[in-house]
Amino acid sequence: GCGPAMRSGKIAARAISEILRQGSSFSEKNLKRLYQEELWKVMDPENKAVSKLEFLTTHPRLFDLVIERASRSQRLSSMAGEIASDYRNASKLFHPSTVMRLLFG
Repeated sequence: GCGPAMRSGKIAARAISEILRQGSSFSEKNLKRLYQEELWKVMDPENKAVSKLEFLTTHPRLFDLVIERASRSQRLSSMAGEIASDYRNASKLFHPSTVMRLLFG
């Protein structure tokens, strides 16, 4: 989506800036190394979190349970807002204490 594309663009700009700061050459190797290192540092946690959310959406009963419980809990509703603003927060949803709260109210 737009968010990952914008983060990727920022990472590319930082890689170029770092090459300039270091006085290194603008070789493909240098740019690729800096860009990819930073890209995976930023995007890998988000990709893992999105995979967890995809798991929920492919299990309708579980998804309905999460939504139903979140609608009755201020803490879970707040967590849903955090996840919507930053997918990396999805890992909180799968924390054992949260799962217990979801299962047993």
